[in-house]
Amino acid sequence: MDFKKFRNQPVDELTMDMYKMARKDNVDTIYERFANQQPQCGFGSRGVCCTLCTDGPCQITRKANRGVCGASADLIVTRNLLFKCAQGTAANVYHARNVAKTLQAVGEGKADYTIKEEGKLRDIAGRLGIEGSRPVNEIAREFGPSSSIRSIVMIMTRSGLSRHWLRRNALPYGRVSGSSLAAPTPKLRPVFPRP
Repeated sequence: MDFKKFRNQPVDELTMDMYKMARKDNVDTIYERFANQQPQCGFGSRGVCCTLCTDGPCQITRKANRGVCGASADLIVTRNLLFKCAQGTAANVYHARNVAKTLQAVGEGKADYTIKEEGKLRDIAGRLGIEGSRPVNEIAREFGPSSSIRSIVMIMTRSGLSRHWLRRNALPYGRVSGSSLAAPTPKLRPVFPRP
């Protein structure tokens, strides 16, 4: 398969080496899976397909310039983009939570990992208000109980964006099942009104 005719392809030497190795081992990569999806749905790729409710899916066309609910193309595209951003944010928050739990487990000697970049750990610990001059395992142990996902999101996000989220009471950190690292979820009001 000639993946060069598609827009998704390795752009750096390291990724190209990994791609060649995967192909040599007969492993499908994102590039083959992308090629196999061609041609992609024109409505979906332009973002003008809505699957939010059971009345759809609605596709914006010349004949139908609004969805069943009355949503315009602009609203559908905006909602789709915002949902994708929210999904990505949720996934990254989930990863941050797992990193915090793993750091705690490393600090407690319950994980088969070691901390290789002590400087980075001390830097983030300092931003979280964790005393960073102690031994690394002691610092790592504190990541679980003393750092909330809210704190991590606040530190790792540009200050203007986190202030924007706080003003709208829409900080993306949510509840955590099991033993929660996150602060209690405040009552959130919708940021974007329904159509």
